[in-house]
Amino acid sequence: MASGQEHLISAEEVMRRVRSKLGVERLTATVGTTTASEFGGIAQTGASGSDFTRKSQYLLGDLVRYDDAEFVANVYRAVLMREPDGAAFDYLRALRSGALSKVELLGRIRWSEEGVARAVHIDGLMIPYKLRTWRRIPVLGPALAWVIDVTRLSTLLDRSDTHVGVVSGDLQQLREHMAQVVGTHRAKIASIEEALVRQPSIELIDALNTRIDALAERLTIELGRQEKRAADGGARTSSTFKNLDSLYADFEDQFRGSQEQIRQRLQPYLKFVSDLGAGTESAPVLDLGCGRGEWLEMLMERGLVASGVDLNQVFVNACKSKHLNVSNEDAIEKLSSLPDQSLGLISLFHLAEHLPFEVMIELFDQALRVLVPGGGMIVETPNAENALVAQWGFYMDPTHRNPLPPEMLRWMIQSRGFAQADILRLFEARPEPGIAFVADDVAGACSINALIEPTRAAFDYAIVARKSVSVQ
Repeated sequence: MASGQEHLISAEEVMRRVRSKLGVERLTATVGTTTASEFGGIAQTGASGSDFTRKSQYLLGDLVRYDDAEFVANVYRAVLMREPDGAAFDYLRALRSGALSKVELLGRIRWSEEGVARAVHIDGLMIPYKLRTWRRIPVLGPALAWVIDVTRLSTLLDRSDTHVGVVSGDLQQLREHMAQVVGTHRAKIASIEEALVRQPSIELIDALNTRIDALAERLTIELGRQEKRAADGGARTSSTFKNLDSLYADFEDQFRGSQEQIRQRLQPYLKFVSDLGAGTESAPVLDLGCGRGEWLEMLMERGLVASGVDLNQVFVNACKSKHLNVSNEDAIEKLSSLPDQSLGLISLFHLAEHLPFEVMIELFDQALRVLVPGGGMIVETPNAENALVAQWGFYMDPTHRNPLPPEMLRWMIQSRGFAQADILRLFEARPEPGIAFVADDVAGACSINALIEPTRAAFDYAIVARKSVSVQ
């Protein structure tokens, strides 16, 4: 043993290294005279017993775990889908001399003319390859390398050469953020580089360092935000969207309908509240995503106990000006803070279509927990059964994720433990169907009316669910 810090390796790894070494020595002895066809045989000798197999796409670590001639040969097989040729020796020499790293060699072959034509996807290659390429840019390269080290990106790059390459959700967020940063600062960096080439001076270098310091600080802050959002499970809206509160409030005023129209649409739900006996001190109502507060106003006018939450501060301020009990909170965080069996009714009017699937499931689970036995839940959302909604109306709101078909949502709510869930297709105070059925005696009436029918479906629907009266 060379030292106490040396790690034990498996017998399989020892044999792989021996085979790779044999391939290297044979190639070294013949590098000046070996033909292109022989290179494949040499690499194959080194890869004897290797677990490399051709696939339609690869992780970066699938390839960089090989060494020397075996690495070059497997890159040719994976990316170019053929055995190595004479050009492979040039790549091998560059790799051995340190002129190219594994990532750079792999990137050059992947984005060569032949590699682009083959279009083999290698997940995790683009960002490390580009950053290593940028590092070689005179003057600007060392500065960018410093930024990478400051923001801990160098750790990710080094690991990509030595590990099997596991691409996580955090790395994907980092890639997207780096693409945004490059796009935003491309022109600035280009102008600075041009100025340095034209008139390199201490003043310009200092200006560049100042800008890089600012960029590093922004990257560090954004990485912290991404880590926090990952820890929160994505339930809370990012600060970028928080800055759009006023814009979204104006959008609701333009397209959601007047407050009087919304009150008319909500009128039928009052009977459900009454049937539940909700709205008392022991079984209050909680409205998630309360918006402008029309539903809470209607409940307050009837002397019922109700409160609401919304992430849009403009909506929260508007509700408070009406003396409504509303707070600026995330729906999941609010429900999680409540004790078991503490609410009589939970309502979600046009909120579910904004939520990621995992968040929606957690919301239903939390709702079931905090409802009293026999308590209820209202989930209203756009109705994709209506062709106009599915093809146009739903996508008027840029924050919508995807339509939720009625039968699917009902099944989902029942599967989370609600004892009863009914579908209410809603026409009250909503647009009238624009296309009339043709008379039965018109030729082809059956087929024509079948095409018209989806345009006459309800624009919205609701799932009205109840928790079992028996305590589990």
